[in-house]
Amino acid sequence: MAVVFGRSAGAGAATPTVPPLAGARRARRRFGDRGFREITRAAGLAPLVLVAGMAAVMAHAAWPSLRRFGWAFITTSNWDPVAEQFGALPFIFGTLVSSLLALLLATADRFYVSNEGTGTASCSSSPTRTPRR
Repeated sequence: MAVVFGRSAGAGAATPTVPPLAGARRARRRFGDRGFREITRAAGLAPLVLVAGMAAVMAHAAWPSLRRFGWAFITTSNWDPVAEQFGALPFIFGTLVSSLLALLLATADRFYVSNEGTGTASCSSSPTRTPRR
């Protein structure tokens, strides 16, 4: 009985035959694919787990002050240590505004740098070159 292109050529039966090492190679490839998939999944979930952990630690640390001063700490702007009235709204607002300005400046700088300072505003990710004379 001869094997021709992975098929048995004997007695009219066309049963597929697999070389002995092909199954091992396929299993090794599946193991590698599975390993890569799990490593990629872990790398994708790691930032989410870290952010959730940071939020949990901050909430745990902030809980005593929230219990004592209530949620008004976040929504009021009065800051009077003598009367023990604390409001963080101006600080939160200032942080959000300065972050927004930083994002706007970084975006504008990105457009300038991507065009090598040619003064043309485009959203292309590849730099455009000005021909030299």
